[in-house]
Amino acid sequence: MGFSFERFIKLIEDGIVKIELRLGLYTEGVNKGRIHDHGTAFRVLERNLQDCFAYRDRIM
Repeated sequence: MGFSFERFIKLIEDGIVKIELRLGLYTEGVNKGRIHDHGTAFRVLERNLQDCFAYRDRIM
């Protein structure tokens, strides 16, 4: 609990959290060859997810 924006930014700076620009390319139809935007995503491995939070309790 307690998502930490400061920790999150540090993880981005350290290359642990990746920023992904999710662009696609139409391969058929009327829009063939045009790009479309699926938005921006953050990628973080499950083992590093806990580092985004100020407080952690192991429940398992």
